[in-house]
Amino acid sequence: MFIHNTTFSIEESILRECIFKLKSEYIPELKQTERFENIVFSEVLTHNEPNMRTYSLQVFCSNIDELKYLKHGFQLKLEAIVGSYLGKVLFFQSKMRVID
Repeated sequence: MFIHNTTFSIEESILRECIFKLKSEYIPELKQTERFENIVFSEVLTHNEPNMRTYSLQVFCSNIDELKYLKHGFQLKLEAIVGSYLGKVLFFQSKMRVID
């Protein structure tokens, strides 16, 4: 099992709007593909900077090819959403493998 994690640091002034966009546009598109085992969107309760909130979007994949599909198929959409907030949202991505 593989996990594609995107960690977002979102300025509080646009927090509700940005989360709404992620939950109403980006995440549903991921789910519609039916290619991923599970998708979890969570608030990170540690490591928050002043006036910022941190969130994690984890997409669980059964094989490495799904990670590549996610990267190539959805990266532009994610960058468009984040880019619309002009530096008020930062993000980084990690690819992980579940250890049994």
